[in-house]
Amino acid sequence: MLALIIGFVLGYIITLTGVGGGVLVIPTISLLFGFSPSVSVGTASFYTTLTKVLAMLRHAKIKTIDYQTSLAFLIPSSLGVVVSSILINYYLDLYRGTEREALIQNILYYIILAVIAFSIIVMLRETFLSKDETLTAKNKSNKSKFLFYFIALLTGLIIGTTGVGGGVLIIPVLLFFFKLNPKQTVGSSILIALVLSFLTSIVYTKGGNINFQIAALMTLGSFLGIYLGGKTVKRISSKNLKIAVLSTISFCCLLLILLFFK
Repeated sequence: MLALIIGFVLGYIITLTGVGGGVLVIPTISLLFGFSPSVSVGTASFYTTLTKVLAMLRHAKIKTIDYQTSLAFLIPSSLGVVVSSILINYYLDLYRGTEREALIQNILYYIILAVIAFSIIVMLRETFLSKDETLTAKNKSNKSKFLFYFIALLTGLIIGTTGVGGGVLIIPVLLFFFKLNPKQTVGSSILIALVLSFLTSIVYTKGGNINFQIAALMTLGSFLGIYLGGKTVKRISSKNLKIAVLSTISFCCLLLILLFFK
């Protein structure tokens, strides 16, 4: 029953803000179910893949996905996800049951916390300091392609290592570099995160770091949440949507701090 309720809440948050696939699921299931960081990452990636299929279809229906930007981001980030996921599972298996495994798990926590802190800073700037503007296709082509692809690759590496990034990293990058409007940013980030989470879950499934029962129950509970989240996206203003994203990420940071000291 608890897993169903969590799935409903997370489904609503993911559809509305694009945040929650990893950064909210990981601390939530770690705190409530006592999973290790690696199992939390694997389960979060698997759950996110299933849930974001539905959320992506919802956003496609209300036309809030920039497919051109999403494809450009996915090319380098997919490579980063595969490489980092394989490496982290290799070292977890190699050092399983040793002190080095505990060290790797602790490093994962600190990386996740650093990612969230970075995202909060960027979202504060985008919410309260930047002007609402959307770059045209011509303007986008004038951006540094090398820098964009490098950041996309780095994002993929972090997502594959930690399971975090669908909203926490992708949304700030899309807002800062491409100046997509907030609704397009959320919709595009869900599509990108769907592909990256799918790739991550494949590697973590092979590594045996997924609790399928909890993931399936949470996905079942998310159906209603996704429907209601889509309804809210159509009505909410851009400013309030940015505030919702920022508030969600800040709440995730609080959850992680609690997780560190539990």
